[in-house]
Amino acid sequence: MERTKVIDRGGMSLRFSMLQQKEVIEAGNGRFIGFVIDAEVSKETGYVTAFLIAEPRKYLGFFKGEESVRKVYMKDVLVVGKDVILVKALS
Repeated sequence: MERTKVIDRGGMSLRFSMLQQKEVIEAGNGRFIGFVIDAEVSKETGYVTAFLIAEPRKYLGFFKGEESVRKVYMKDVLVVGKDVILVKALS
């Protein structure tokens, strides 16, 4: 099922389903963080406040039942590019 949410940022419109196809990369060291699986939206403003990122599975999928999810706030997003989303160094 394709999601059809639209995100506006800096005058750019982007379907959420297209955003989910981009790799999330940590800008400082080039580390692959994962892919966007969901977004957190402010009830008051209707703006996206954070992305939920599914981290890559480790050990050839031995822990298939456990999916690690990380929250990346919009203030930490540096660039939404053609193929990747660059974020600040995450702790």
